[in-house]
Amino acid sequence: MKIPPKKLTINQIHTELETLPMWGFSGDRLEKIFIFKDFIEAMVFVNECVNPIQSAQSFPRVTITYNRVHFSIFDNTVGALSQDDILLAREIEQLAKRFIKA
Repeated sequence: MKIPPKKLTINQIHTELETLPMWGFSGDRLEKIFIFKDFIEAMVFVNECVNPIQSAQSFPRVTITYNRVHFSIFDNTVGALSQDDILLAREIEQLAKRFIKA
């Protein structure tokens, strides 16, 4: 049985956000909107995120509006953000780099 992750403090969250470009903290969630070339690219990106999300057992809200993908991450097992959520955000960020060129 997996040990539930520990809740992050506000200070820990803000420290972690320094390493996650353009991610924000709203209420009790990590959030970011990614903008892609078009709807197809946005959908391919979301499909690439399925395995990391499933592996993390952290099921964020994902909203797709044409070429925009909004992630809202929250750890339901602890009722707050955890280190697992930060790790998932980092993994999503890395996947996005394959699509979005700086």
